[in-house]
Amino acid sequence: MKNKDFISDEKLNALLDKELDNDERSQILKLMQQDSSISERYCELRRVKEIVAAAYETPPVIEDRQIRANRIVPDSYRVAFASFIFLVIGSGIGWFGSQLIPNKSPDVFFSVEQFRASHPDNDKVLIHINTMDPDKVEAALDTAQQLLRENRDNNMELDIIANVAGLGILRTGSPYTNRIIQLTLDHKNVTFKACGIAKSVAALKEGQDISLIPQAKDIPAALDEILMRIEQGWIYVKS
Repeated sequence: MKNKDFISDEKLNALLDKELDNDERSQILKLMQQDSSISERYCELRRVKEIVAAAYETPPVIEDRQIRANRIVPDSYRVAFASFIFLVIGSGIGWFGSQLIPNKSPDVFFSVEQFRASHPDNDKVLIHINTMDPDKVEAALDTAQQLLRENRDNNMELDIIANVAGLGILRTGSPYTNRIIQLTLDHKNVTFKACGIAKSVAALKEGQDISLIPQAKDIPAALDEILMRIEQGWIYVKS
C-alpha cells in the first residue's frame, strides 16, 4: 500500500463509530476492498469493541453533573482494559497474548477446566470470576479449594478477583458467602478482591450503595490488578 493510502486505527475507529462523512467513508471502504490487511484490522477493532461492550453494561444516564463527572473512567483504566481484551476472549490467547504481553508464554493462561486438568506447578495463581453462572462459579471455587488444600504446606498465594457480574459472589447476601468465609478461615493465603469500577457501575444502575461481605477487599480496577499480577509471573485462570 502507498503511504498516502495508509489508514490509521483512529480512522478505522471513526468508521466503526459512524463519525466519518460520506466521502471519507467511501474512500476507506474502497481501500479495504483493495487491501485485505485494512479489512483485517477493521474486523479486529470491531471485535474488540464488541468485547468491551459485552464486558461492562452501560449504567443509566443521570443528569446530575457531579454524578456524571464521577462516572468518567480514568485513562489508566482505559489503557489497562484495552490490554486486557485478549484475556476476556478466553483461554485461546493466540495473537493477543504474544503482542500485548510478549514476555509471557501461553501456558500461563488457562480456563478453569484446562487448569484443573493440567494443574501447572506455580505458587502464585489468580482466579478471575466475571460471571454468576452457578456452574462456572462453583468450578472456580472448587479449583481454589483444591489448590489451597494441596498447597497447604507451601508458600502459595491465591487471589480471586471478581468483576462484572462476578461481583455478585462478594456482595452481601451472596449465595456463596458461607463457602467464601470457610475458605478464608481455613486458609490465610487466599484473598478475595472486588473491582471498584464494577461496584461503582452497579451502584449507579441500582441507585444505592453496594455492600460487600467482610471477606472482600476493594481494589480500584480488577483489570489493572490482573495485568499487574500477570507481569509479576502469576498464572491466570478464568472462570
